[in-house]
Amino acid sequence: MHLIGCASGRLRDHGRTEPRGAINKIMDSGSKSLMGMLWSITDRDIDRYTLRLYRDWFFAQSNSSKERGPCLSRFINESAKACKLPAVNAGACVNYGLIPICHSVPTGFEKGLPYQINYK
Repeated sequence: MHLIGCASGRLRDHGRTEPRGAINKIMDSGSKSLMGMLWSITDRDIDRYTLRLYRDWFFAQSNSSKERGPCLSRFINESAKACKLPAVNAGACVNYGLIPICHSVPTGFEKGLPYQINYK
């Protein structure tokens, strides 16, 4: 599961108890992996980042059915190149739990997606 929004992956400290946040509730309900943002981010940069992340990850399929699919962690850092402020906005991205591997992509996934996002 991916929560692409401001501080969606941030945990808040409540004193003597463990830090809590939306991440804990989702992981406690059975999610194996969750990607979120640790702090507030600019919407245009994160749009570019997300588009690049999904496009690169989904289209980096292995050539052999015996090979495992591409791992998300490889593309989290590479997608920062799409941001105008990579250290600030792409640096907020964090993955909790297991690192997902893309085994198959639905046909026609790319229909309607822009190749890149150019804001003026």
